[in-house]
Amino acid sequence: MRRVGHAARPALASPLRLGGALGGAAIVLNWLLIFASFSRASISISTAAYNTQPFVLVVLGALFFSEKLTATKLVWLGLAFVGVVLSALAKPDVGYVGTDEMDNFVSNRLG
Repeated sequence: MRRVGHAARPALASPLRLGGALGGAAIVLNWLLIFASFSRASISISTAAYNTQPFVLVVLGALFFSEKLTATKLVWLGLAFVGVVLSALAKPDVGYVGTDEMDNFVSNRLG
């Protein structure tokens, strides 16, 4: 609150500033860990594991903030989980469609 004759109180209360600082530190740690994981696992596996965050956040939201897990949320989470699993199971040795044709086109035009 503001009192006459006293300095104005900061716009953000200190718990909010602390939360912002912790959130900022968490996002920095988040990015450090994802890039560190690339040297320990394939990029596809690291990215698939990284993309499980929404599932963890939904569970934490239900536990700590009493958010409701509706049938719609569960269906979309299930669909997203299937996508993460399919990404993790993708074979890295599968060729890209059209890669050879593009290489041939470029080499014929430039070479």
